[in-house]
Amino acid sequence: MKEKVKYIVYYCVVFAVFMINIVFFVKDQLFFSLNDLPKAQEGEAAVYSAFSPDLNKVAECYTVNTPEGVAVRVELVTYDENVNITDRENIYWEVGKDKVIIGWIDSDIITIDSRTLDLSKNETYDSRRISSLIQRW
Repeated sequence: MKEKVKYIVYYCVVFAVFMINIVFFVKDQLFFSLNDLPKAQEGEAAVYSAFSPDLNKVAECYTVNTPEGVAVRVELVTYDENVNITDRENIYWEVGKDKVIIGWIDSDIITIDSRTLDLSKNETYDSRRISSLIQRW
């Protein structure tokens, strides 16, 4: 009788661990956002910055150490006419790189490592979406 109880408890624990792993796998595949990326720490300097042609926006590039390796995060900082920061948002994330080339085509279109993003349409690039098993379009 004790043997049977041990097997039942063992299989229940294994099943529970398996189900928890499935839940976290699905969560990681479906629900990730550029807003969840690490933010710049106070006093941390960007590796590279590129101002837009109208000087109202700047793309700041940071390198981040992750469990998967080094990654590049590009943050768009928007300024008002008094040079006060009005908005900060992540627009680019790629694991496996430590530097990128940033260029502005005009005040709303930016090219980061041959990927063109139209900021007026809120376009972003997240390499996790490319490698995701379940892609959202």
